[in-house]
Amino acid sequence: MTILHLIRSSAFSSNDFEQCIINIEQNDDIVLLDDGCYNLKHPLMAQLLVQQPTIKIYVINNHVQARALNTDKLMSNERFKSITMSELVPLTFSNNSVVTWQ
Repeated sequence: MTILHLIRSSAFSSNDFEQCIINIEQNDDIVLLDDGCYNLKHPLMAQLLVQQPTIKIYVINNHVQARALNTDKLMSNERFKSITMSELVPLTFSNNSVVTWQ
């Protein structure tokens, strides 16, 4: 069973991202949106990339831009994909369930 994890809060202000990492499974997907985009710059992201080498991480591009995050270097990593909100909808159907961390 795969889960789509929607991360809406920053690990700099809450422990939601940390809790997600503890509970994430091998074939799950992550979407960073709203303040969850700040997690691109958090040390827990590096930990996640090492612990879960098969996890795909999607980032809502308008949300990253609204927060003025320079993610060019990070987004060149094939594990990350920039998407639009309309591209999020098919992701919800390609996983068995969705969990929102906020």
